[in-house]
Amino acid sequence: MLSVSGASVASGFFDEIEWQLRRDKRGIQVYTGKVTDSKYRAVFSTMRLQARPESIVALLLDLPNCRKWASMCKEARTIEQISDNQSIVYGLNDLPFPVRNRDSYSNVTWSFDKETGVITMDSESLAEEAYPRRKGVIRINKAHAGWRIIPVEEGWVIVENYVHVEPNGKVPTWLTNILLVDGPYKALRKMSKVIESGEYQKTEVTFLK
Repeated sequence: MLSVSGASVASGFFDEIEWQLRRDKRGIQVYTGKVTDSKYRAVFSTMRLQARPESIVALLLDLPNCRKWASMCKEARTIEQISDNQSIVYGLNDLPFPVRNRDSYSNVTWSFDKETGVITMDSESLAEEAYPRRKGVIRINKAHAGWRIIPVEEGWVIVENYVHVEPNGKVPTWLTNILLVDGPYKALRKMSKVIESGEYQKTEVTFLK
């Protein structure tokens, strides 16, 4: 069992969840944990990576190219840019047949602790009635997610990802297992490869200056 303080991640939603290790491979660990009053587990995945923190943030902010690392991301875009570090984001997830695709609108906020160098992203889904529905797509009403990028030594960071989703409808067990373990693992693997390619090596992020 692993207890990870998720303070400042998704508004504290992940605080003190007891995580169980589900996969430990190629430097990536994936954990799942029970969430109070939910039949769906949360997932926490992490890896250690040689990279500029800004490069990882730049990749996460490159919404039109989300498929580079998140294979189920069919579409992602900014609906409203509230400030340099806060926005409303639309996301559409392409799920395997016969499960219907899911989409969501989320309030996304970034923060940067200049003393520690830790970068945090919090994401929380917004009310369904506030935004138009898409034909044939199921809207996700409850979802929390977060990223933390933690500098640990010169040139190295720890990347953490936290997710809990209420899928709003039946999802087969086989797909739940993919979403909880295979999905996060493959996402971090792809992310590391994109970062190592140097594509985002020189990208600057406004709110980190």
